[in-house]
Amino acid sequence: MERCKSRPRCARRMAKRACKREVRSVFKRFRKDLRELRKHRRKARFQKNWLPKIVEILKPSLLEALSKINIGGDEAKSGLC
Repeated sequence: MERCKSRPRCARRMAKRACKREVRSVFKRFRKDLRELRKHRRKARFQKNWLPKIVEILKPSLLEALSKINIGGDEAKSGLC
C-alpha cells in the first residue's frame, strides 16, 4: 500500500474520496439545518393560525370544568365539588 500512496493516480483518488466525504458531510449538515428550520416554521404557523381557534372552541368547556372544581375547603383533597 505504501507504493500506491506515492503514485500520483492513487494520491488523486484519495484526494477525490476525501473531497467527496467533505461534500457529503456539508450536505448532510445543511439538510439537517434546513429540516430544523422547516420544523420551526411549521410550529410557528400552527401557533399563529390554528391554536387561537382551538382555544376559542375549548374555552367555554374549560371554564365550565374549572368552575366545578372546589379549590379551597374540606373537599380540596378530592378536587371536585
